[in-house]
Amino acid sequence: MSFRSRLSLGIILIFSFALLFVLEKSMTLTPGPESQSVFFKQYDPAPVLNSFRATNGPLSMPRKVESTGNWGFVSHRETFHPALSIEPGRREAMLAALQRDAEEQIRKASGTIIREHAEEPSGFQVGYQIGPTRGAILVKPAKPLADSRSNAFDLDITIQEMWSEAVANQKKKS
Repeated sequence: MSFRSRLSLGIILIFSFALLFVLEKSMTLTPGPESQSVFFKQYDPAPVLNSFRATNGPLSMPRKVESTGNWGFVSHRETFHPALSIEPGRREAMLAALQRDAEEQIRKASGTIIREHAEEPSGFQVGYQIGPTRGAILVKPAKPLADSRSNAFDLDITIQEMWSEAVANQKKKS
């Protein structure tokens, strides 16, 4: 193969990779508030958790939101990690109240519950659809705090959503 042929092939390869890079960047969706459901934006477990707190018990609730874009869809993940102290024997009632509240908030946001099931040994998962968004709220079992001799424990509450551009465009047309 001559030098000129190798140079031409190299230029074609570089151009092809540059074109693929530009196409990939232009087709990747950017996460934003418009791709988050009303439920995702507004859900707050604090009112339910506060109603079960032990007298003068602390409620600490770090929150983290992550979003990523891809070709045709955007994913959002929000986690709450409350550490609280409740009266003994009220954990199951608190989890049931959290599930009822989440389902009520989903319905208020014009959502449909598409699945729900218990997480062993306790906890729950509720799947939903709100417009072009499918998501789930997962409440993992309460874990006692390692350094605590009281009734304090950690709870892991996660909301995951995926917004689809194709479904959003389809709903606009109908």
